[in-house]
Amino acid sequence: MSVQTITKENFEEAVLQSEKPVLVDFWAPWCGPCRMVSPIVDEIAAERDDVAVGKVNVDEQPELAMQFGVMSIPTLLVFKGGEAVQKAVGARPKADLLDLLERHYSGKERTHRKLYTVLSFLIWYQVYFPEKCGVEPFMPKK
Repeated sequence: MSVQTITKENFEEAVLQSEKPVLVDFWAPWCGPCRMVSPIVDEIAAERDDVAVGKVNVDEQPELAMQFGVMSIPTLLVFKGGEAVQKAVGARPKADLLDLLERHYSGKERTHRKLYTVLSFLIWYQVYFPEKCGVEPFMPKK
């Protein structure tokens, strides 16, 4: 998927009404760190069909920058369900940007991660405190 140029005219449709999570890069052509992040954002757009990616030129769209409190650039926002759910300011490596997306990606996947965490804790608790759980010890006491 390609990177979409976001303007105040298409912002609502492209970002707020998107069914996919949207990574929005607030940038300017004169900004050195923005030029470092731009190829990474382009890579993410090319690699990930499950995420929409857009760029806002803050020189051309100062209203959008003000609306979301962009004081420094590059600023990257992740939108999901019409709301900004994550924010990163400054140049970041690709791994950090992917992590930013994953934190609020899919409710189903997040539920599975939470379930795994809870089950891991329960198993740990049964191993170390079997008498409190009413189960036979897994390992005999010495």
